[in-house]
Amino acid sequence: MKPLLAYVLLMLCFCCIANAQDDITKVVRLEIDGQEVKESYKVSFLIDEKWREVQTTSTGFKVPKELKDQEYLSVLFEFGGHRLAFSRLHSSKFRTDWIVGVDLKPFSEDLVDPEEMEVTDQVYYIEFNSRLGLGTKLVVKISFDDGE
Repeated sequence: MKPLLAYVLLMLCFCCIANAQDDITKVVRLEIDGQEVKESYKVSFLIDEKWREVQTTSTGFKVPKELKDQEYLSVLFEFGGHRLAFSRLHSSKFRTDWIVGVDLKPFSEDLVDPEEMEVTDQVYYIEFNSRLGLGTKLVVKISFDDGE
């Protein structure tokens, strides 16, 4: 009976640890021009119209408790002198592994159509990879108006 009880307790502990790890959005890679960079990074969430930085770890970050019930979240990702703002990310995206990247000029045709190259000034993205092996990519393209 005691071995069975010990086994059940061990399994309960394992399940609790696994559930706690699911709360962490894993940042598996940072990229500049498709090449991995080893940089520290900061993550902030838009709360009450102000960016609030959250604690990061070597593997990722947690969504603040007060935002857990929100369907859409806005996040600011900073690394290597880049500030990458992503608005209205669905909450399900925070249960995936992230690759966050910046594409510098000349932009990759995988991210920017050739006819958009001239008017695009900045490109950055998050690749969301589910733990089932499926993935999507959100690409943000910014054009700055030079006043002409």
